[in-house]
Amino acid sequence: MATADPMLQVVCAALVLVLPVAALAIAARLHPRRVGAAAAAGAVAATAVLTMDVLLALRADLTPALLDAAAAAAVSTIVALLAAQRLGILRATVLAALWGAAVLPLVLLATVGSVPSAVQRALGAVDAGGALATHAAGAAALVVVTVLPRSFSAGRSSAVGSDSPTARTPTASAQAAPRGQSGRTAVAVVLLGLAAVAWMVGVDRVVSEASGRLAANAAVGILIGALMWLTVARLSGRRLPAGGALLGAALGWAAVGSGGAFLGPVALGSAAVLGSAAGAMVALRLPPTAVPLRRPAVGVLITVAVGGVITSLLADGFSLAATGATIGSLTQTIAVLIVALLSGLAAAVAGAAAAGVAALAGMVERRSASSG
Repeated sequence: MATADPMLQVVCAALVLVLPVAALAIAARLHPRRVGAAAAAGAVAATAVLTMDVLLALRADLTPALLDAAAAAAVSTIVALLAAQRLGILRATVLAALWGAAVLPLVLLATVGSVPSAVQRALGAVDAGGALATHAAGAAALVVVTVLPRSFSAGRSSAVGSDSPTARTPTASAQAAPRGQSGRTAVAVVLLGLAAVAWMVGVDRVVSEASGRLAANAAVGILIGALMWLTVARLSGRRLPAGGALLGAALGWAAVGSGGAFLGPVALGSAAVLGSAAGAMVALRLPPTAVPLRRPAVGVLITVAVGGVITSLLADGFSLAATGATIGSLTQTIAVLIVALLSGLAAAVAGAAAAGVAALAGMVERRSASSG
């Protein structure tokens, strides 16, 4: 394996860390404790990635671990921020930290840790851009979050924090977009685009002839994803939720993330349009009674799978269109399912541990209050 460009890894790692800022940019109000706790969960996941790389020493050069750790930190931070909407600060932080430390080092190692990756060797699937780690794993964890009990002890607000959704009756999708929301969403999409371009260029490890194509494909995919979200929402007659374009941009990244370097214009357009549209339709058409967080999470999983299948059919060099022999559309879907099941199981275990920690914290708080 070629030695990575250290400067490229450092610069791309810094830009990838902008990803949680994109999520924060559309929040009209956010409790500082939630932000700090989510950042702590991201730090735990990043430490786990760095530790695994050092212990296993599977790389000729460990500088790529910086970029991988930044991705783990960004994804875990976002999981913690979103999970806190349902579970509260303490439980969400513990869940995201344990989940990120258990899952992301393994998924990153299997997808972008070697050439060819473990996923390609074992399943015949391709994930050159690490979409399984950046999107599928986190989305699956959030799906599990939506089925966990909202609070370990019913009626207690101390375990979930003062900014818990139990204190807010209307959902985000039911609220009118606040003044300035469009501007914040545009900023968030730009920040997400910077992070996506940095990640997809960085996982190639060196600046090469493919770097320009990677950057362009990431940017175009994100733009198409945002436009497809708006289009599908309009056609479905649904009110555009606040920050919806940011989800569309994330879907665009998910759609082209598996094979950004191998997508020509036709493959890029097909993956971005069909993948983003499929994810948006699922996200917008799940039953209204579903937990709101479940919709985008399931939509992301659908988008990663559809984008991967189109990559296996139309990508340059190895797909059905290029060689007449596909790596297997089924194997692309299987790879998403395996990562989703692994991630979901880890999230369920982490959720149980987080509930225990919240219960213990509540017990200590009650004893302190009674003794005082």
